[in-house]
Amino acid sequence: MNICIDNSRKTLAMLQSMPQAEDITLVGSISITDVPAPRQIHSVVFESCHRFEVRNMVSLSVRRLMSTIRLPLLRTLVLQEYVTEDDLRLVPTAIPSAMASILGPCSAPTSLFVEIYPKRIIMRTEGEPAVHYVSDWRRLHSVPLGDRRILDTASAMISSLSTRSGIRPVRLWIHNGVRGPADVSVLPHGLPPGGLRAMNLTILFIRVFQSYPEVDTLELSGYIEQPLFAVRCGTLLHLSHLVIRNLAVPVTVPMYIIDRIRLSRDLELHIA
Repeated sequence: MNICIDNSRKTLAMLQSMPQAEDITLVGSISITDVPAPRQIHSVVFESCHRFEVRNMVSLSVRRLMSTIRLPLLRTLVLQEYVTEDDLRLVPTAIPSAMASILGPCSAPTSLFVEIYPKRIIMRTEGEPAVHYVSDWRRLHSVPLGDRRILDTASAMISSLSTRSGIRPVRLWIHNGVRGPADVSVLPHGLPPGGLRAMNLTILFIRVFQSYPEVDTLELSGYIEQPLFAVRCGTLLHLSHLVIRNLAVPVTVPMYIIDRIRLSRDLELHIA
């Protein structure tokens, strides 16, 4: 169902009056005005909704939407949002608002899956409700390179399930598809790093790992050196299993970092 400034309040009111609405999908117009600010927090209740999906909305509209509704019986949540220059605070994640809208019984996920790309972050959880979250950065153009808000936003986004929702996974899977600003020379046609390439990835992973201290199994793929450096810096003290698979070309396993990690903990290593 399409939603925009002209019909958003009427659409939400109509859906609230439909007790049979178990699967709801709302599609925005990628405009900052798609959803107005809520008149009252979590005042619209979708009592029978088991699956809720949002597509084609900018970050601010998604946050407003999730602050307006309540989903007491939710089992699956799918959010796809765009980060834009209109959202000057650059705190785009709707996850805290989304989790606050779920009041029913929850089965806390034991696994968290994170994928990081130059223009996109994807997060998935198991459990109930299951969360699939995509943050698309392709529309963010004017933020200068080195702007710390990029790092602050990305780290807060990935950490938000812990810091705002109390989720404590014991298994963390990370695919890092970002080479980082140190690799400017290998970018096509000499292009400067942009989007998520411009941030300090080691600091990002230190912050993320500090938010999930109970993790005992870490699975890494893609570019793995920065997350390993973050573990070497004293994070994930309960880590006992490290799985490495599907390395990016031409990445090799940096055994010198792993050997240093093993000096401080009993670590079982599996390279697939």
